[in-house]
Amino acid sequence: MSKLAVNANTLWLYAVLVHIAGSIVVNVMTALPFGSVILMTGIWAGLFLALNKNRKYMIPLGAGWVLSIFILFNIPPSYEGSFLLNGFIVVLVFYVCQSRETDPVEFCHIKKIPVKQWGLIFLLSIGLIIIAGYVNGISMLAFYNGTVNSLQEVGKYFPESLIVLALVPALSEEMLFRGCIYQEISGMDKKGKAVFLSAILFALLHMNFNQMSYAFVMGLFFGFLVLVTDNLSVSMLIHAIFNCFNVFIYAFPDHFMIKAIMNIHVGSYYLFNPVLRDGTGAILQDALIVGAIITLCMLIFVGALLYILSKWSRQEHIETGNIGKKQKIEENTLSLWKPDREFWAGCILCLAYAGLYELFMHG
Repeated sequence: MSKLAVNANTLWLYAVLVHIAGSIVVNVMTALPFGSVILMTGIWAGLFLALNKNRKYMIPLGAGWVLSIFILFNIPPSYEGSFLLNGFIVVLVFYVCQSRETDPVEFCHIKKIPVKQWGLIFLLSIGLIIIAGYVNGISMLAFYNGTVNSLQEVGKYFPESLIVLALVPALSEEMLFRGCIYQEISGMDKKGKAVFLSAILFALLHMNFNQMSYAFVMGLFFGFLVLVTDNLSVSMLIHAIFNCFNVFIYAFPDHFMIKAIMNIHVGSYYLFNPVLRDGTGAILQDALIVGAIITLCMLIFVGALLYILSKWSRQEHIETGNIGKKQKIEENTLSLWKPDREFWAGCILCLAYAGLYELFMHG
């Protein structure tokens, strides 16, 4: 069996190399006539090969190719890179599953979400948005925030932006980090370690210090969701809601509902639009303190919701007879997971890239 299928360290390094090399290839190819179309065609061809050329997938894959080409022709060039890179990640995940001779849905634990969990999921999404917002505000005191610039055109391309910037990243990133990497490490080691490591790697692959800060918090959140539910669909959905929220607020900043949401505040702290500096650049101490208190309370609230969700999920497993059922691991998993040269190489590459990004953008 391929080393890539059983070694989370190798998979991590491959993901980093795909991201960096893919960025170079995308920049070159998108400058050529129909270059992005060629790359997107290659992505769908790669998925077909990863599915062992099974003809029953030809119609859905063909429909996906047509939709993706339509989207490429209707988004600004600045969004093409994100769209294509996430496609590369999905292909990588499918090849990992092919080498395991397992279905991606089964391997990544993608399941139906019980109806009674939807209300909790909505509340958890709100909690994540508030917590990540404060962490982002803190990080912006020191690091450059490039996300704002990348979202400036979402209003002109709203439907396409929802797909390219919200839904596709939620799918690809969750399948890679809380699907493949988390499942690999948790199959060999303690699940808590898998949650922490998948969060660290999720943060590092964003390759800029501002996004790394709140991506780590989000990664922990998503990891705990998968831990308590054993269902990647839950983390995918909340990840997509988080991304969609950001697309909506930048697409419709003047809509009365968006204004109302963005103006919800406690004292000088705005829950969904944290501002921790004034017009002169001075730090707003009151907002900083109030935000810290609110974030702490929100962490307690989210923790309580996760506890309820874990009880519901456990009961669901008992009722369906799935409790205690573990995924079959075909390799020897008696030895614990350990970082190796490939793991550290991937981490160093991400940190070096982030350092150059910060120096170039904010230096």
